Amino acid sequence: MTCRGSPSFTLGALLKDPDGETPIDNTLHRIFLEDLQRLLRTLTRQEQVVIRMRYGLDNSETMSLSDIARRLGLTLERIRQVEMTALDKLRSPTEKQAMEPYMS
Repeated sequence: MTCRGSPSFTLGALLKDPDGETPIDNTLHRIFLEDLQRLLRTLTRQEQVVIRMRYGLDNSETMSLSDIARRLGLTLERIRQVEMTALDKLRSPTEKQAMEPYMS
């Protein structure tokens, strides 16, 4: 479909992201983030915070366990336990199945 009577000026060109992402890429990314948020809501609040900080899921840098412990005022061992419990939950068959479409 052309716009403004010019064969080289298309609707696709108007919608194209300057960073090279297409509307489909943007939509798929948004759906992935929604699925990830849904998955994280299966965790306790503390588990969510630790996983988000550890893996940089809030558009931030990843953090070491010791940095998380300092930030939250907990021991390194407690943060390690929380992370392992959360990861075990996320690896459960039900939760794992929810993310299978993204594992390729």
